[in-house]
Amino acid sequence: MLGTGIIPETPMEKQLDQVGGQLVVVSTAVCGLVFGVGLLRGYSWLGMLKSFISLAVAPVPEGLPTVATTTLALGIANMRKHKVLLRRLDAVESLGSIQAICMDKTGTITANTMSVVDLYADGKEIQLESIYGLV
Repeated sequence: MLGTGIIPETPMEKQLDQVGGQLVVVSTAVCGLVFGVGLLRGYSWLGMLKSFISLAVAPVPEGLPTVATTTLALGIANMRKHKVLLRRLDAVESLGSIQAICMDKTGTITANTMSVVDLYADGKEIQLESIYGLV
């Protein structure tokens, strides 16, 4: 069952898809405008088609995947300094938005029943065990 799970898109993947979609719309509109103006000015349709294709390919940022991958790899290196081990690059981005992680005593995230024994709020540590008489 674990292998059949679907990995959700990270916020950065969603933003890159959104920017890519906007880039396609804007570049297609500009290329279509150039194509139409070229035809109206008397240029051949084949020459304008070549120009259209050349202009359509030009705005695609070739280095964007490399920059994104490098940034995530630097995030992994930075997290290793804090003794956090990550297997996948997209985990860096997901961990960047987490404010609290609950783990068991071995440091693994589990689905068992867990209970809160200490709270740290507003600069004060509160031990719940002593409050509820568990000590």
